[in-house]
Amino acid sequence: MLTLHQLSKSYNIKPILKDISFSVNRGERVGLIGPNGSGKTTLLRIVAGQETADSGQVAFTPGSLRVGYLAQGFEAEPTLTLAEVVGQVMGDPAQLEIELAHLATALVEQPDQPELQAQYDAVLQKLRQLDRGRVPHILATFHLDTVDPAQPIGQLSGGQKTRLSLALLLLNEPDLLLLDEP
Repeated sequence: MLTLHQLSKSYNIKPILKDISFSVNRGERVGLIGPNGSGKTTLLRIVAGQETADSGQVAFTPGSLRVGYLAQGFEAEPTLTLAEVVGQVMGDPAQLEIELAHLATALVEQPDQPELQAQYDAVLQKLRQLDRGRVPHILATFHLDTVDPAQPIGQLSGGQKTRLSLALLLLNEPDLLLLDEP
């Protein structure tokens, strides 16, 4: 599922990670513990693709593995409403249908383009999630179904923001979930 091989990262001349190697297999749960500044967040950000290592490799099996990363702080624009934030993650159904039609046309013209097929599959998956009622189910799971969809995110409590960020992450159905001090 995930393999790191001789991963190293430095900031200026200070090494943060040096020759880190390990594997995580499907179904395993792993916790990283260590003092502040020891590189836990840096390691997670590298695995999530938000930072690059100075050396070493990060490999996913399969290569199409979807990684979800929950950062330490919720970073959405505080004036956006709950509905707008969910819409940014899931997309507007009407817009997704238009995008799907364009991708279908492009696939007819260029059937041997795997990246077009991947885009088509991703848009189709989002439409299926919307049709299945996945959004209300996930929001209810995190007790966010009672929050007014028109409420600005900045008015949510810290706990609600954390639960919302986890709900948004799960809406994308990641295969590997990275939680940084949730």
